[in-house]
Amino acid sequence: MNRERSIENTKKYAILEVMFFNGYSVGMQSFVLLSLAIYFNMSSFFISIVSSLPTAGYLLQIFTSKVNNILGSRKKDNGNSRQLFQDW
Repeated sequence: MNRERSIENTKKYAILEVMFFNGYSVGMQSFVLLSLAIYFNMSSFFISIVSSLPTAGYLLQIFTSKVNNILGSRKKDNGNSRQLFQDW
């Protein structure tokens, strides 16, 4: 019973921590990115692209393990991404 209560308390604190972190992260990123975009006179299209980059990074973390499983190893994944961006 004591262990179950401890797990429930840990879940509550973890959820609160994530809520505050996401609020702070989104708020600061939006503020900083929007300020830089306005300073450099970016168009609204590029502002929308730049503001979606943090979310794209979070989604990339989710799919990285699946890509590693498909390619076979992390080393191959890094080599392929380096080759892809080297061509740009």
